[in-house]
Amino acid sequence: MIVIPSNAGLFNYRIAGIAIHGGRILLHKSPNDEYWALPGGRAEMMERAADTLRRELEEELGVKVKVGGLRWVGECFFEHGGTRYHEIGLYFAMALPDASPLLGQDEFNGDDGRLIFRWHPLDTLSGIRVEPDFVVPALDDDSGAIAHFVIDELS
Repeated sequence: MIVIPSNAGLFNYRIAGIAIHGGRILLHKSPNDEYWALPGGRAEMMERAADTLRRELEEELGVKVKVGGLRWVGECFFEHGGTRYHEIGLYFAMALPDASPLLGQDEFNGDDGRLIFRWHPLDTLSGIRVEPDFVVPALDDDSGAIAHFVIDELS
């Protein structure tokens, strides 16, 4: 995975997917975290971003997702667990297979048991914490344009 440590913190290259089905969006979290995030993970060296997303979701959920177009690019500077991060994130539209039983479940654990996945109704997202914080407002943009966001929690 592409994570580069330095004296200033960690550089992280993350790929995530935006799965919306039946008026709900798929988010995940670690049991110890107080926030939800879009599912995905870190790219491997020489791995295309869309392939990263397919691999991560197959590893975490055992499903082969369909990856759509790039929607957002995020530059995020934050601290988590006492470590400072400089993260570049690519966020793609994605869809689970129509026959996936996960589409009918409200909440489920990832295959490795370390992540909780939940389908959140889009109209209730203002009541939960979603990181990075550009995600919820960006969902309202249906222009199809690729958007760029910078979130700097360290300045």
